[in-house]
Amino acid sequence: MGKKKFKKGKSKPKKGLKPESVAFELRLYIADSEINSRKAVDLLQKFCGQYLKEKCSLTIIDVFQDYKSALEDNVLVAPTLIWLKKDTPAFLMGSFEWQDLFDFFGLSESRGGEK
Repeated sequence: MGKKKFKKGKSKPKKGLKPESVAFELRLYIADSEINSRKAVDLLQKFCGQYLKEKCSLTIIDVFQDYKSALEDNVLVAPTLIWLKKDTPAFLMGSFEWQDLFDFFGLSESRGGEK
């Protein structure tokens, strides 16, 4: 599977989107077609499309195709989601659910995904 970039569920970045406008730069490490990895990809793509929208840049990395990137990012389990924040990256490891993503990003589901 290798590295794949997704923007709002598409494979090409949205034109005119400047790097400064991306508030959520994410990397999702997966293990090929393993069930938790497939679930994480589907869930995160839906979440990004619904709540993070064009402010999200998602890179999906298969550890079987690119284990060196996983080692560089200190990833030990798949799936692992990394939010590349300015100060310190945030990690969400293992299988996760919808509410885990709200908590991870500090968003409120009852307020339509707002902080």
